[in-house]
Amino acid sequence: MATGIVSVFVHECGESFHHPLKRGKYFLDTMVIDALRDVQVTVPQAVRRGDNAMLYCHYDMDGENLYSVKWYKGRREFYRYTPKENPAMKVFPVAGVIVKRVASNESQLMLVGLNVASSGKYSCEVSADAPSFHTMIVTGDLEVCEVPKHGPMIHGIRPRYRAGDIVRGNCSSAHSRPAANLTWYINEVQ
Repeated sequence: MATGIVSVFVHECGESFHHPLKRGKYFLDTMVIDALRDVQVTVPQAVRRGDNAMLYCHYDMDGENLYSVKWYKGRREFYRYTPKENPAMKVFPVAGVIVKRVASNESQLMLVGLNVASSGKYSCEVSADAPSFHTMIVTGDLEVCEVPKHGPMIHGIRPRYRAGDIVRGNCSSAHSRPAANLTWYINEVQ
């Protein structure tokens, strides 16, 4: 048997190790490591104040067992699903966050009665069970919008003008979040 080089690439660390081979018999053991992967979060970008929102956390355990799924608003944990615990679901108080338990589980979460304090970054953290305890976290943004209670109001416009007259008017909208974008049209032309 000729002398050669064995290269081992460790994907997790991105490092290569080379070891010279000498004469003799060698056996190469391969080990397939199951790993948590493809964690994705689906969070609605905008929701009307007072409405509900469904947040989803998709993941592939790839042969591992689930240890826990945790949800955070900002850095504060407000929901935990741990299938081996009793009860499996735990909810913690966080301003602007009300969880509907009967519509929530290890892959989806329903928030009800959203208000301005509900806006923010929502993160889903998925952890595999022992021995690996692989953990991944992904984040999405949710904004709670307040639409104006009525359409815009135009003030200061007369019914008729002569050629050369200066037109001065005010168009205003009721409170909204984010602020309403107002655009003027004259005879359906912007």
